[in-house]
Amino acid sequence: MGHLDGENPDLDRLERIVSDYQHELESDNAPSVDELVRQHPELADQIRARLSSTIFPPSGTKGGGQSDLTERWMPNQEDSSASTFVYRSESDSKLSSEEPAPSLSPLRPGAQVGPYRLIRQLGQGGMGVVLDAEHQASGRRVALKLLSPNLPRTRETIDRFLNEANLAAALSHPRTTFVYEAGEVDGHFFIAMERMPGRTLRDEVQERGQLPVPQAVDYALDVLEGLEAAHKAGVIHRDVKPSNCFLDEEGRVKIGDFGLSKSLVADSDLTRTGTFLGTPQFAAPEQFRRVDVDHRTDEFAVGATLYFLLAGKPPFTGDAAAVIAQIVADDPPALNSVNSAVPKSLSRVIQGAMKKDPDQRYCDVAEFRRALLPYSSQGKSIADVGRRVAAFFVDGLLLSIVVAVISAALATFQWLSRSASDIGIWQGFIATLVWIPYFTACEGMFGCSLGKFWFGLRVVDAEGEPPGIWRSLVRALILPGVAWLGVDLLENRYEELMFRADEAVFASISVWNSAIVPQLFSIAKIGACLVVCSTMRVRNGFRGIHEYVSSTRVIRLSADELSAIHLALPQMAPALDSSLPERLGTFHVLGRLGEFAGVPVLAAQDERLQRPAWICLTQTDQKVPRSRIRLARTARQRWLMEGEDDGIKWYALESVDGISLTEYTRFADLPWAIGRKVFLETCEELASASKDGTLPNSLATDQLWLNNNGHVKLLDQPLLESRRGGESEGVQAVVSAGHRLESTDKSSITRFLSAVAQLCIQDEETPGVALDLVRSQHRNPTQSIDAVASALRRMALHPYRFRWDDRLGVLAISSGVETILYGTVAFVVAMMLGTQTNLPIAYSVATGTVIGLVFAASIGYGLRGGLAFWLTGTDVRSNSRAPASSARCAWRNVVAWTPVLSFQAVLGIWFIFLSGMVAGVGNVPMETRFTWTMLSAYLGAFGIVQIVGFVTAILQPRRGLQDILAGTYLVRH
Repeated sequence: MGHLDGENPDLDRLERIVSDYQHELESDNAPSVDELVRQHPELADQIRARLSSTIFPPSGTKGGGQSDLTERWMPNQEDSSASTFVYRSESDSKLSSEEPAPSLSPLRPGAQVGPYRLIRQLGQGGMGVVLDAEHQASGRRVALKLLSPNLPRTRETIDRFLNEANLAAALSHPRTTFVYEAGEVDGHFFIAMERMPGRTLRDEVQERGQLPVPQAVDYALDVLEGLEAAHKAGVIHRDVKPSNCFLDEEGRVKIGDFGLSKSLVADSDLTRTGTFLGTPQFAAPEQFRRVDVDHRTDEFAVGATLYFLLAGKPPFTGDAAAVIAQIVADDPPALNSVNSAVPKSLSRVIQGAMKKDPDQRYCDVAEFRRALLPYSSQGKSIADVGRRVAAFFVDGLLLSIVVAVISAALATFQWLSRSASDIGIWQGFIATLVWIPYFTACEGMFGCSLGKFWFGLRVVDAEGEPPGIWRSLVRALILPGVAWLGVDLLENRYEELMFRADEAVFASISVWNSAIVPQLFSIAKIGACLVVCSTMRVRNGFRGIHEYVSSTRVIRLSADELSAIHLALPQMAPALDSSLPERLGTFHVLGRLGEFAGVPVLAAQDERLQRPAWICLTQTDQKVPRSRIRLARTARQRWLMEGEDDGIKWYALESVDGISLTEYTRFADLPWAIGRKVFLETCEELASASKDGTLPNSLATDQLWLNNNGHVKLLDQPLLESRRGGESEGVQAVVSAGHRLESTDKSSITRFLSAVAQLCIQDEETPGVALDLVRSQHRNPTQSIDAVASALRRMALHPYRFRWDDRLGVLAISSGVETILYGTVAFVVAMMLGTQTNLPIAYSVATGTVIGLVFAASIGYGLRGGLAFWLTGTDVRSNSRAPASSARCAWRNVVAWTPVLSFQAVLGIWFIFLSGMVAGVGNVPMETRFTWTMLSAYLGAFGIVQIVGFVTAILQPRRGLQDILAGTYLVRH
């Protein structure tokens, strides 16, 4: 005897599984059908059959359908093309919010929805089901989203569903999914979207668990980049979650599913009264409080998504009611307590994005992006030696001023109290009491001193956090403690001995020794620091002895130089032409843009999706290759659809904003911030098109179009623009096609790439490595495009601007190392001449200065700029943008160091004469007084020159006075 339904344990279990699955679908936490079947293999067939009957209801199922009440999206009854639909306004029909819809035709794999053949299910949510489908005419695979047959066809439901298509269609960005078309056929409302490989961030976490910090942050940065473009277009997503973040073939993330998005321009609130639509676990508190939402709502969702990636679970868990209550009232558990690998500082960044009060979150996604950048794979790198040396000397300059002020104050007190001691001998102890606490406190608590902060450096422990007071103290006691301040104490001890020596001993010490000894102690400081840093290697992250002992390291934060790119580009205005049809399919024709190799190109407006498009009028037998139709890369125009009206055959392409790259560079130099993106995207597109056979038939620089976000589109043909004077004047080329290539073999492609590169390096801030890359293109036109793209990607990991702080670093190293080096050479030579010959003191000093300049010129010749440039990775370029020759670099060093060494020489001579005058007070010859007066004047003049040169170098980092005189400028390597 068979079991009754209520007594059948397998049937009860099946009902429970299906019921739980449908409940999870509402919150978008459901696994895929295949995963559900794997969890219950003994009920595999029953589960598939039951879910299939739910997702693809048989004919006669209630709860779905359509009639003449589908106010805006109706098939064009006059058009036989199944892919063409016509827009109808709200006044064309009367859609009831309560009237049930008639039954729908069955939909199963292999069934047809308009021009699309259904293949398999990809996913399902509260609003509908997403299917893998194929466009029958073109073979293009899409993700076809169908409005759920279980939802009533009310105005609210349909508008909410199609709202996704309208808002997502306004976006064409590498980090957002693309919408091809939307419409209704046989009662089925659909949206045809870009088909992603299938994996989402939710799938990643389900398979791998907690993701590594750099990778998770990289994913979040991609999402924020897409949201930034959406917000600029006036669209708030409102439903960001891991299952809406899709991975492309390159492992980058695209944000999709704009079903709950809100327009900031013309808002139509499609949320049911008293009902929350979306996924509670990743929603912001204001979405439950029924208050206005804005871009900060998306910030909260991205923070919750990143929390999920790093914790392996959502920030709030439980049933829907419990989750909503937690989101509104409670803070999520600290992320670093859930995953110890997450730095505390990153946990605080995420908490900042998930504040209950929107006013306490980041002001925009760009600020959130900058806060996350240091934790990404591209946000940190080992700190190069040059920037660390520059930061140290900047700190040293600031601390020396503090020590000098304290010493002056003590000296004043000593004078007032008539003390006989020399306060100078205590300066080493004063410096120790200032330097050690400064580095200990700043690096221990904040991870950086002022110098390191200026140069984007941070001191961290093994977990990537500030090292704390004790580790920082150990680090500071070694450097600058023993290595730098210890030598200072030895120098003070020497001065103390000289101060306390009797007159006979003091008299035996010549002026030369008193001048050269400080230089020797300065060299000893540098030598001691070199010993401490002797273990620094690229493979160990440039860790010195003091960092091994204290278990610390120094990292460099990458500058976010590309996140805020926005160009105000003019848009092409179509030329009016009365001979053009008013409508083609669902497109309203606006005018003529020009021609593609004889094919008229029209500007049009898609009335269904409210977005612009380009319409190409084709010849009778002309067909677009299927490979071109299926092309879905963001650097090329997307093929949308084709049709025929009154014997006119046409096909629609994605509209391209902006102007051609060549047109832009005719009026302005392309900033390297944009040129780098243009060059890289062109390389990547050429490499991909070469592999899949979708290269254009010809290549010209005017086929590259630049949009407001700095991205490029490679057109299939150069667009020849219509003359503004009238229809009869035909068309003319927008720009010269001097770089046009009629063939697309490998050498032609690389020559085209070289032409593009020339347009991308017009900016004086273009780094030297990029300039050399372009030069290598000319020398080796057949080098691999992939190699060029790889080099460009490596460039993107480093800042490119040579700013005032970079120049300050160069000056700091020069004043701390090169001044001592060249000055010591000059003093040694002068001392030797003064003691071994009968030359006057002034002649000896002048000769030593000349020898010091010769030494500086030799260094400039050998290192092409000097030690500071070699340490900081700075390139010296001639005005022709080629690398400056060794001879020019030597001349630049002579120009730069002449005022400095001359100043030192005059200062020394002035000191000698002043000492002589003091020793012979009351009997000073007139010649000596005149010489002293002249030396003072020269001293002041050279001091002014040095100050002017320093200020000019800071105000114009890339071109100081010495560069103007030498015909050079500075860029990053």
